[in-house]
Amino acid sequence: MHHLECCLGTAAERVITRAGLLEYRSWKYLPFMFTFQGSVMHELWKWFLGYGFIGLGWAVTYELSSDWDQWDNVSLEVHKLLAIPIAFLIVFRSNVAHNRFWEGRTHLATLYGTERTIARKANTLIPGDDDEAHALRSNICRFLPVLAVAVKNNLRKRTKGISDQEVAANYRDEISKWLTPEETDSVLIETARNKPLRVIGWIGREISAASRAGKMEGGPPTFASFDNECTRLVDSWMGMNKICFTPTPFPYIHALHWFVFIWLFTLPVALVSTIRWWCPIALAMISCAMYAIEEVAEEIEDPFGDDLNDLPIETIAPDIAFDTTLLNAQRAVVLQKDGIRATVALGYQDVGEVKAHGDLINGQPSPTGSASSPLYHAAPFGSPGEQGSPSGVSSTITEVKEPEKEPKNILQPH
Repeated sequence: MHHLECCLGTAAERVITRAGLLEYRSWKYLPFMFTFQGSVMHELWKWFLGYGFIGLGWAVTYELSSDWDQWDNVSLEVHKLLAIPIAFLIVFRSNVAHNRFWEGRTHLATLYGTERTIARKANTLIPGDDDEAHALRSNICRFLPVLAVAVKNNLRKRTKGISDQEVAANYRDEISKWLTPEETDSVLIETARNKPLRVIGWIGREISAASRAGKMEGGPPTFASFDNECTRLVDSWMGMNKICFTPTPFPYIHALHWFVFIWLFTLPVALVSTIRWWCPIALAMISCAMYAIEEVAEEIEDPFGDDLNDLPIETIAPDIAFDTTLLNAQRAVVLQKDGIRATVALGYQDVGEVKAHGDLINGQPSPTGSASSPLYHAAPFGSPGEQGSPSGVSSTITEVKEPEKEPKNILQPH
């Protein structure tokens, strides 16, 4: 008895996370049985009480009219016949929800895998330690976690009760780790809908710039493979978007609920003469068994929310940022937007064109002396200048001293 109370107390006090819920097969039996976080059991009480009272009503009716001759003519055969199509409707509903969940999981895996592939290709197929190749690789890679955040916010329709202003502020905080202020405003303010498409366009723009600059190893075939990956990004996002914003058709769910309600409401008529006062409990238990399937289907049919059983789309952005550091085979890419910029003392003649004698990095003349290459200063990974990053990835940026004039960011979106 003491062991049971201990297990019940432990299960009630635990705070289950998605990662913890995935390990439920390793739990002991009693904690497993009495852990209701992530379960639909807490949704069944309303059906239990509702149909329990209906069963009680029929039991009282029978006791008050038990001498009525027609009670003996009621048969259970009609309910047995109706149970077959109703069971088919419930199973079909469950299968549809299950397929939506796993289709969403497939699209999410495609998005994640494609972002990793683009990061890998950027690090291996845009070679060179020169500033221009480095900037092109960095630009492609820093937009990848932004895309993950944009997809997450595009798909989630629930906000856990926080205001729209808080949602917008959280969105800005997440993407501002990797975007300039101008780019952040472009996503949040200038793009009213389909924000992921804007970010995919930026990734494609940087890939095209690498091709035009001749920095892409393999030439046109490599560019075509990059372009195919961008297409896969669009396809996976649209696949998830379809699941999120196309619910199971209303007539199907509506008809299912009506048939289940009529079947359960009239079931006591055939049972009450046999089980009498047990009718409320029997009807409550049968209703819970039937509606449990419906509740599970409702729980998993939209897998992009923030429930325990939903897919962990919020982990893609930090995971992609971390994976990018693993793929660095040459000069490390810079994910933070502040690490990729040109600072000049004498100003610009045109966008992207810097006077050679005015090029400054950390207040010193540029070692390249180039009048057109993007200029920035990034320390290699593991250097003394390494700083902590809010994204969980070590920053590669050392401090860049500001000149007296306001610097112009070469990464401002075109």
